[in-house]
Amino acid sequence: MQRHVYLIDDDPILRDSMALLLGLMPDLTLHAYDGGAAWLAVADGVPPGVVLLDQQMPGQTGMEVLAGYAGRLAMLPTLLMTGSADRGLEQRALAAGAMEMLVKPVPPEQLLAAIGRGMARLTG
Repeated sequence: MQRHVYLIDDDPILRDSMALLLGLMPDLTLHAYDGGAAWLAVADGVPPGVVLLDQQMPGQTGMEVLAGYAGRLAMLPTLLMTGSADRGLEQRALAAGAMEMLVKPVPPEQLLAAIGRGMARLTG
C-alpha cells in the first residue's frame, strides 16, 4: 500500500533534505509544495496522507493554510512545524485540528515517528 506525505514549506533546502530522508522508505511518496497557495490548490483532490506544514511562510502562515483544508483533517493528519517552541501556538494549532507540533530542526527519528502516528490515524 502506497503512503503519502505532503510537505508544505517555502525552504527548498528543507524540501530537498526531507525528500532524501523520506525517499529511503520505499512505500512512501513525498509530495512537496513551496507554499500554502500551491497546496490549497490541490488539497481537496489528494489521496489520504500525512501533512507536514511549516508555520512561518511568506503569504499565508501554516495556521492560515490549516484553516483552508480543515474539512479534510480526518484524511490529512497534520504536523505543524515551527522554528521555535511556542506553547500558545501549539495550543492554537491543536485546537484548529493539527495532530501535533514539531520544532525544527526535527531529528529524523522524531519526524519518522510522528509520520508513523499520522499514518496510524489513517488506518484506524
